[in-house]
Amino acid sequence: MDLSQQKRRLLGRLRTGKSRKKEGLVLVEGLRAVKEAIDAGAEVRFVVVSERIESTTAGLELMEHIRKENLDITSVSDKELAPLADTKHPQGILMVCKERQVELPDVLRIGGCYLGA
Repeated sequence: MDLSQQKRRLLGRLRTGKSRKKEGLVLVEGLRAVKEAIDAGAEVRFVVVSERIESTTAGLELMEHIRKENLDITSVSDKELAPLADTKHPQGILMVCKERQVELPDVLRIGGCYLGA
């Protein structure tokens, strides 16, 4: 499936903090970050993967996990993914999900840690 112009433009907008806040969405990149976000119950809009993702055992396992979650997945080439990513060396996966709003009492309840000045 090709990446639509609408999704491509959204990915471009999410590279700026102002747009992320306006859209209420965040861009998650990398194997570990994507897996942790899914496991934490992130409200995923869509996932973009390149052929690189299935070149490692960890990538294959993550793709199986994503497919089990029945998420919207779009495959692109490494060349197409590179300008969409915010990292210098993309790992072959990007995910757009709704920004999670966390209140202080919720963080304290789960054992959050704060530094004070």
